[in-house]
Amino acid sequence: MTELVIRAAEQVDLPALQDLYRHLLPDGERCPDDEAGKILERLARFEGSAVLIGFLGTIWSRAAP
Repeated sequence: MTELVIRAAEQVDLPALQDLYRHLLPDGERCPDDEAGKILERLARFEGSAVLIGFLGTIWSRAAP
């Protein structure tokens, strides 16, 4: 059985998250990686806020290359 893991997104997750959102906004311009990182940092400053991601197995784990 594959385990579902849910955790707060980290800087390392941003490229994959941006790729995912390209499917939702195919005509939109991609946010530069450094700007996306700054936005994630600003969100993390609000107590109790986080961008949550879920994955099965090790696809998005910190250990994945």
